[in-house]
Amino acid sequence: MQKKNQSVLLAIIWFTIVTFLLCIPGKKLPQIRWIGLFQVDKIIHIFLFFVLTMLLCKASYQINKTQQWFWLIMFCCCLYGVSMEFVQEKYISNRSFDKWDIVADIIGSFSFLVYLNLNPKYFKN
Repeated sequence: MQKKNQSVLLAIIWFTIVTFLLCIPGKKLPQIRWIGLFQVDKIIHIFLFFVLTMLLCKASYQINKTQQWFWLIMFCCCLYGVSMEFVQEKYISNRSFDKWDIVADIIGSFSFLVYLNLNPKYFKN
């Protein structure tokens, strides 16, 4: 029971952190570009959504001992990323809708399932 609660708590904490970071007003965010072409925030989006998907899948696995919900979890994480772009556009000052953030969110979420496929023993501990 302890491991289940810990996994769920970590997923909730990470979800809260991601939501907080995505709701920071635009003027408080640094504008960093990498080699002038790629915004560093896309790497951050990939990381945030990779970890979010991982923690939610881990919590689900701890509860159900099956991976049957992982694709749905990934889809929900992607849907969350899309919805947060609309929230940023409508409700967060100096933030806007960015389709490339959505692409980065999807890459991050999907990357965990790719990682899991390459490491099938990830949950076998």
